[in-house]
Amino acid sequence: MEPVPPVGQVFFPLDDELALLPGRLTPQLQEHLTHLASWMPFARAAQMLERLLGVQVSEPTVRRKTLDAGTRSQVRQTSSHDASWQANSGGDKQVISVDGAYVPLIGGEWAEVRTLVIGEIDVAKKHQGKQETKVERLSSFSRLTDADTFGELAQGEMERRGVPSAKAVCAVMDGADWLQGFVDLHRPDAVRILDVPHAAHHLSQLIEALQQAGVRLPADVLPRSIHILKHRGPGLFVRWYDRLPPLIKEGEAVSKQEAYLRKRLSLMDYPTFQREGWPIGSGMVESANKLVVQARLKGAGMHWQRHHVNAMLTLRNAVCNERWSECWHEGVQQQQSEHALKRTQRAEKRWQEVCSSLLHCLLRSHPSTPAPLATPSPPVEPPVAVRSAEPCATLPGSSRPSPHHIWKRLPACRPKEIAKI
Repeated sequence: MEPVPPVGQVFFPLDDELALLPGRLTPQLQEHLTHLASWMPFARAAQMLERLLGVQVSEPTVRRKTLDAGTRSQVRQTSSHDASWQANSGGDKQVISVDGAYVPLIGGEWAEVRTLVIGEIDVAKKHQGKQETKVERLSSFSRLTDADTFGELAQGEMERRGVPSAKAVCAVMDGADWLQGFVDLHRPDAVRILDVPHAAHHLSQLIEALQQAGVRLPADVLPRSIHILKHRGPGLFVRWYDRLPPLIKEGEAVSKQEAYLRKRLSLMDYPTFQREGWPIGSGMVESANKLVVQARLKGAGMHWQRHHVNAMLTLRNAVCNERWSECWHEGVQQQQSEHALKRTQRAEKRWQEVCSSLLHCLLRSHPSTPAPLATPSPPVEPPVAVRSAEPCATLPGSSRPSPHHIWKRLPACRPKEIAKI
């Protein structure tokens, strides 16, 4: 029996009807596997999958499936056709906050992951005579990239939450310059607030520098200063600092902290911000750094490839934003569409090959009739030259030699005559 020739890549039509994904795992198992791996290390996710569902999967398989799913989701979110880019109507008052956290990479390197958190402010409630500002419906977006690229990539989440169309927006963050550029890109009219813990940190450094310069201050000067800053604003500190001796203000440490705070005086008008119902702390983005980024990517002994970080961050955003089902089904539909397109392309290529082979066989079985060859004309022989008749060697009617006989011809050279002596 002759061996069967190879047929190349094949597919089963039933796979499309059952909506199966490539590989040996069912779509539901792949979803459970990826969901577990987005919360815990890959080896532990494999153990939990076996314990809960009785399915044995190796750690490399869990890693590969999870990172592939995260990469597809990342590409889909980055593309301009992502559904999350569709603009939504924003609420009356929204809050944005941006910060960075470091994750370990392979080779001992640390890289900064930037995170954006968006929330909506509910109606301010009064508790024991005090007004409270509550931020709810939080969502996050994290990427390992530079500041400019992060601002462009975050546009999708900003559009999805309706930040550009919100009536009022405030940006609560630390005093880094790239954060101000982020606000200028998306909402230049946003109310900008320097978060109180960050301002208190620089205020404590200023007080420490003044004490080292010889200024005597009370022991409880720091908590009292923070209380005054939150409830009365920075004006009192500016007037007090201006009365210090010039020699003290010329110190390097003192002048550095004073310049930092004076540049951000408009961002520390906390009494006005609180009356308007804005938050004055960036705890929501600090919590996102711990929950979204560090809880999964900064575990004991973890080191990541740089190109794998954003894939995992995409899954972490989907889980923590409570959008897992939506993001997973969109990714599955995209994957099925890609495989259907590849099958169509392969089918077209095979059809072209079959048509070409069939045409070749037809040409071989029915050769074309050759054109009749022209009959060659017979070769023309050159005319034979007629030689003139030589004179007869004998006399007519006699055997006697004629004058033309060869014997009567003179020799070519005569013998030398012998001289007579």
